[in-house]
Amino acid sequence: MTQSTNCIKCDFHSETERDFYIDEDQVVWPCCHYANESKIENRLKELDNKLHMSLIENPDWNNISKHSIKDIIENEIYAHDIYIPGWKSSPTKLCIKTCGGTGEDGYRFSKLVD
Repeated sequence: MTQSTNCIKCDFHSETERDFYIDEDQVVWPCCHYANESKIENRLKELDNKLHMSLIENPDWNNISKHSIKDIIENEIYAHDIYIPGWKSSPTKLCIKTCGGTGEDGYRFSKLVD
């Protein structure tokens, strides 16, 4: 039996708010952590392969100079995987790395396996 407990502490997203980060290349990211990690070669592939693959298939889908902000944040990856419910029910490795923790700091992500 596998049970997940998610206590990701996210400053960009909640059940009532969805924020985003626009980098210097006019690319819309879910948060500053995604923007930072995207600048490091192969980092997105390691930490969020689904987003990485979407950018290979359609490199400009999250570029605000080519698409509306509404279209970008309604993209399946943002609407279902990264934003609620995605990061709450099944956070990406990047979310866990940057906004997850353990112990009494108020947030953690753990899986218990019987």
